[in-house]
Amino acid sequence: MWDRLQESLKIIELSLDQMGDLAIFLIVVREYLKDNEQLKSDFDKVDELCKSSGYGPDWIYQHGEQYKAMIGVVGGYITNNEQLNQAISTKWIPEPPVSLWAAIEGKVQQECLDRPMEVLTAKIYPYLVVMREFFKANPDFQDDLSSVASLCAELEIHSDWPILNADQFKRYEQEVKRSLREDDILRKYFVQVEAGEIFDSGFRG
Repeated sequence: MWDRLQESLKIIELSLDQMGDLAIFLIVVREYLKDNEQLKSDFDKVDELCKSSGYGPDWIYQHGEQYKAMIGVVGGYITNNEQLNQAISTKWIPEPPVSLWAAIEGKVQQECLDRPMEVLTAKIYPYLVVMREFFKANPDFQDDLSSVASLCAELEIHSDWPILNADQFKRYEQEVKRSLREDDILRKYFVQVEAGEIFDSGFRG
């Protein structure tokens, strides 16, 4: 399958200047290749092309909506190419990672297994308060903002909570930052991790 896809897209032979929209295919193909040890050399080549074009290994986590659109483009290309569709179909296309908020919810729920609902609510409360502000400032997470805003409304966490509780918000902010920084999966959703500042924007107070 990889040989036929590689031949069709001519990924490896293209220079960065010639790549154009094929960067979309590179990013999706990289996700397909990354867990296949037998294709590691191909992964290394595609990964290098992606990184040289500004798409680091965690780009798909930080730009979830864009990556979903890219998956649609790749699927459409294959579906519209009868020969390619018969040869490889679209079943190989990897699923996108879950959204950041879904990943946070999963983490908190796992930590609160078999605990009363009020324990779960208390545990997730700081994340709701802090991440709502982060999602407001980051357009790549608008679906997450909707989810968090709905939960905040249910718990009556009003939009002015960070202003009316400035000191507590700062404590929550540090608590949430530390939690996300220490989690191997959640850390992928943020940039500038190596510099020690996991949030590139949204926390400027």
